[in-house]
Amino acid sequence: MLPFEDALIICDKLAKKFSITYKQMLNFTLGRHRCWKSIIAGFKEQFVDPKSENGGESFCRARMIRAGISIPLLQVEIPNPLHSLGKRIGSSFQNTRMIRPDYVWNVPSHVGDFTSIAAELDGKQKYINSNLLQQSHSSSTTDIILREKDRETALNLSGFKVVRFQFEEALANHGAIMIEKLRLAGVPFVDTWQKRKRQRLLARILGDKTLHKLQ
Repeated sequence: MLPFEDALIICDKLAKKFSITYKQMLNFTLGRHRCWKSIIAGFKEQFVDPKSENGGESFCRARMIRAGISIPLLQVEIPNPLHSLGKRIGSSFQNTRMIRPDYVWNVPSHVGDFTSIAAELDGKQKYINSNLLQQSHSSSTTDIILREKDRETALNLSGFKVVRFQFEEALANHGAIMIEKLRLAGVPFVDTWQKRKRQRLLARILGDKTLHKLQ
């Protein structure tokens, strides 16, 4: 059995490519592998989301789930309030009609001045890889940075608090820095019982004794 992070990367991609639903995965798992391991696999399958755009996003989401963070919405389309200003010339502006943050959580209105939180995974390659620059219709790294600032302004104006983190922050120390950033931003967590259940059923090692104490 793969570690949860690796398994989620693979399953997200397969679910997206073949339009596999959670119900289909669960029926397959429980119907062909009737043993204690199928309980663990079935529990993990509920977190699969075909809307994940790449392996990095899936990995980070797995770390969030393991830490007890409420499951985020992925690639939610948000109307860009700056689009009504008209077409701004240049590739340094967020001119799209819609914006799709990597992760979104809705929060109670009494949490600060924001009703939603958007988290963005920052990767180094999009700033330095010439192919990625070309795909994003950017002429330079400066364009990328300025467009991200414009995008963040649009999200703020739409009532979103924006949190940015790098992949290294999700990779090191089981994602402790990423998790703390999200906690400070006010991202919701599941209750204690659900968190402990995740810790048991998402154990990092197959031989972990917690796997044999299922309730």
